[in-house]
Amino acid sequence: MTICDWPHSSELKKRTTTLNLKPGNRSLASKRQAENRSNPTPAETRIMKLLDEIGERYIFEKIFFTEKRFFITDFYFPKPRKVCLEIDGPIHDYRLGYDFARDRYIMNIRDIRAIYRIKNETALSITKEELAELLSTYK
Repeated sequence: MTICDWPHSSELKKRTTTLNLKPGNRSLASKRQAENRSNPTPAETRIMKLLDEIGERYIFEKIFFTEKRFFITDFYFPKPRKVCLEIDGPIHDYRLGYDFARDRYIMNIRDIRAIYRIKNETALSITKEELAELLSTYK
């Protein structure tokens, strides 16, 4: 199982949105969130199924707003955990610097304890026991 606990973001298709929050951008964020939630990837669907099986509380496609931007993370685990889980496709092999800076920013402004990232292939093969062990790091 390949898991990295330093910050990254999610798949390029729609999740790495950073925009100046002008009037209407909040509604754009909500629209993106709704699109993402209605079209999960196979890897995201599998993780949701496993999280439901282990009874883990989560928010799928959580929006984090800053003064000028918004960021959407794949999975957010609220208090007491306060961690995020990102499922990464191959595009992220080429965006490590951006992903690292983005997630450090989210961690700092929203007091997130950790952002874990796993590759699509791992998400499709991880067991619920392995996922539960990963999340047990932060209780």
